[in-house]
Amino acid sequence: MQQAISLEVAGLGLVFYSPWAVANIPTGADFLSEHFFDSDDVAALTNRGAIVGVCTGSPGTYLLKLYSGVIDASALCAADHRVRLCLEVREETLCVRDLYDFLSWDQELPKSQILTLPTGFYRLTAYTSAPSDWADGDVQVVCVHFEATPTLVETVHPGVPMLCK
Repeated sequence: MQQAISLEVAGLGLVFYSPWAVANIPTGADFLSEHFFDSDDVAALTNRGAIVGVCTGSPGTYLLKLYSGVIDASALCAADHRVRLCLEVREETLCVRDLYDFLSWDQELPKSQILTLPTGFYRLTAYTSAPSDWADGDVQVVCVHFEATPTLVETVHPGVPMLCK
């Protein structure tokens, strides 16, 4: 898989999930305030590989470069910020969206934010560097690598995974 998505982020982060993980959220619910605002709640869902949240630090336009296969080790090492997480994909569907979409939930999202990825477990590695002449979020490139794993990889984040200062 190799795909790029331009994502407008109104909030302070983005989320990855497979539809099974959000199936019980009622339309219009404020899932963010009720279940995904407290850092312990975010850590619990993220460490289970269900709804994986990443703090970008600021709103803006993010160019997500999503890929699988061999990780670009030199780019990973050169990045200012990096985070490793786990993710469970079911029914070959992965969604990516603005964290603030959880303020008033709607299952529908643009097709460009729905990815096809084989059902299974993944180690998700996200990494980025803010452009030197811009602030975080000003058309910032975030590389996201998906590595298939035989089981859910254990990750332990004590709070919100940070992809920023």
